This record gives sequence, structure tokens and C-alpha cells, in this order.
Amino acid sequence: MAVTGFVTIRDFNGEVSTTRFWLPNITSVNWTGVTQDLDEIADAIADGGMIRGEVIDVGYTQSFPRSSAAVTDEEAQREKKWVVHYTDTNEFLDAPGAIPNPGYNKKFTFEIATALLTGHMVSGSGEDVADLDEPEVAAMVAALEANVRSPYNNQTAYGTAPFIRIDKIVYAGRRN
Repeated sequence: MAVTGFVTIRDFNGEVSTTRFWLPNITSVNWTGVTQDLDEIADAIADGGMIRGEVIDVGYTQSFPRSSAAVTDEEAQREKKWVVHYTDTNEFLDAPGAIPNPGYNKKFTFEIATALLTGHMVSGSGEDVADLDEPEVAAMVAALEANVRSPYNNQTAYGTAPFIRIDKIVYAGRRN
């Protein structure tokens, strides 16, 4: 399992850049030490007199490789994306309902690269919008709604679904 640390920096214009680097695999035994290493890296970047911007985010991802296969479809281009528009539907962050969710009813987006349009679009709509009732799209929507969180309700305990509602999925290509 590959572990990647990251430090995100914002510039004067509000644009962000993310620096990524490898970390040791994280286990229950070394978690504290690895996260301390990550803090030391971020502090060195932020406080070391080497950058003018502001460190706004620090973290790590632990990935689980799934495939090393070559992509053979030349239409599979990262610029062809589905932009998923969703709403946070968790009113509270706890089961008793004592902690209000500051993201409740707020709208968010994320992107999925290499969009395939064939058979997934709303016909005759004049928009580049996926048909949420089309079986493959509906299956993806069901999985996303059951598992994706907003930046606000990502600490919500499991078992308090639904987490989000997919509002629409829009195609965004290189020129859109």
C-alpha cells in the first residue's frame, strides 16, 4: 500500500499547488511517528523561508493499487471529465442530532476524468448532462451517494446515510 504525503500551498492570486512525496507505509504502530514526520515536513516548507505563499493543507493518502494495465482507448483523455454536482444532505454530524453540520444543504463538485459520453447523455436536452436514470449512471450515482462525503460531514460516523445527493453530472471537455 503506497502512502503519499502532500502539502498544498496557496499563492497571492488564490491559486493552489500541491507538492506530493512518498512516506513510509502507515500502520497502527507507526501512525504517530509518520504523521509527526509529515508535520515536520510541512513546518519546514512553511517556516523555512523557502516559499512566499501560505501552506493551507497537509495530509496523506494511502492508496491501494488496482491496475498497471496500459490504456488502449485513445479517446480516454483526462481533459474529458464528468463534473459531479452534489449537495450535503446530513443535517447533523452525530446520531443524536446535537451537532449541526455546517455544510448541510451546501453544494459541492468533484471531477471524474476520461468521461465516456456514448449512451449516457440526456437526449435532446441541448446540455451536456448525464442521464441519471440510465442504468450505468444510476449505479454510479447510488455508489457515490452511499459513500462520498462533503468536506464538512467527512467525520460523520458510518451508518448515518444518506451523506450526499447527486444533483447532476455534467460533461466538461477540453473547451467546455
